[in-house]
Amino acid sequence: MSESNGSDETRSDTEVFVAEYRRKNTRSSVYGYIQIAVIAMVMIATFIYTRAPTQEEVEARSPGVITSSVTDVQLVSVIRPLASVSIPKVSATGTVMVRSYVSLTSQVGGRVTYLAPSMRSGGVFGADEELLRIDRRDFDLNVQQTGADLSAAQATLEIRQAESDAAIDNYHLLEPGADVPPLVAREPQIRQARAQLAAAKARMDSALLALSRSRFSLPFDGRITESTVEVGQYLTPGQVFGRAFSDNAVEIAVPVTVDEQNLLGNIGERTGFVIADGARYPVKIDRVAAELDQQTRFSRVYLQFSDDRSVSPGTFVEVEIEGMPLSDTYRLSESTRQMNDTLWLVRDGQLAPFSPKLLASTPEGMIVRAFDYGEGIVLGAIPGAREGLEVQISEQGL
Repeated sequence: MSESNGSDETRSDTEVFVAEYRRKNTRSSVYGYIQIAVIAMVMIATFIYTRAPTQEEVEARSPGVITSSVTDVQLVSVIRPLASVSIPKVSATGTVMVRSYVSLTSQVGGRVTYLAPSMRSGGVFGADEELLRIDRRDFDLNVQQTGADLSAAQATLEIRQAESDAAIDNYHLLEPGADVPPLVAREPQIRQARAQLAAAKARMDSALLALSRSRFSLPFDGRITESTVEVGQYLTPGQVFGRAFSDNAVEIAVPVTVDEQNLLGNIGERTGFVIADGARYPVKIDRVAAELDQQTRFSRVYLQFSDDRSVSPGTFVEVEIEGMPLSDTYRLSESTRQMNDTLWLVRDGQLAPFSPKLLASTPEGMIVRAFDYGEGIVLGAIPGAREGLEVQISEQGL
């Protein structure tokens, strides 16, 4: 009995242990299944949100292109431009520069007695303004002396002329009606006196010219870029004492492509504007470079200001030049431009590619030669566009 009871107790303990083990194992399995299900749901959701959109979804999201829910034909917007005369504009960045400088050189020698306030680097002067003066006393004395010589030569000629008249009268008394010989008429003496008078006048002109050159000025409005002279300094004839430039020598050099140069046509008729420091200055084309730049292969257009301006040389400016009028053209917006400057046209309800003759590009788009565009020129990009794709026009514009 006692052994039987012991055996029953042992089995009872074993059964309890097994039941508890199974209960725990069942709970762990349930938790495992739940974890697997959660992971699977997360993976499915990730796939749904990260997968590539279908063609239909792309077309539905693309702006400017509408897909018909009934026929699945893409609806496109087109324009139908009218041919007109277009005036292209060439826009570029130019540099204000000085075409040539003038060396300030003394034509006479002497000590400087006066310098104008503008006779300094950066000084602005007007035409014929006195910039420098050399001591003129020696020149005044020379003028007086040559003046006296001129008076003496004039008097000598008058005396020789009077002597000639008297000799001619006396000869006629002795030889009535006869020709008077040149020597009797004092003709050699008169020619000599006239030559002396002409020489005296030339010396007088030279003295007056030297006197005028003691006062230095320039025949144009301009600016001083360099000055090396001071009051009291002695200048010799031909000595350089500074440098200046004329306002008319200020120009704008603008690099342009060959195609842009061709758009300008007759350069003598082209005008434009220069934009500097927020101001607009009218300009006109002066000339075009004779050859292309060897490195950039660009040409160079030189512009001149049409009126007064205050743009310093060395300034970078924006330039707009009107080109020659182009007839029988379309002005198309950038929204019509496809890859490689091609267009999509609608012909018989289908897309047809077309490469127009591009005449000029502008900030707003392009100018092309007029052509037959069928039912219209497509605006915007078309996802999945291909030649022969059936489309339906939804909007029209000009």
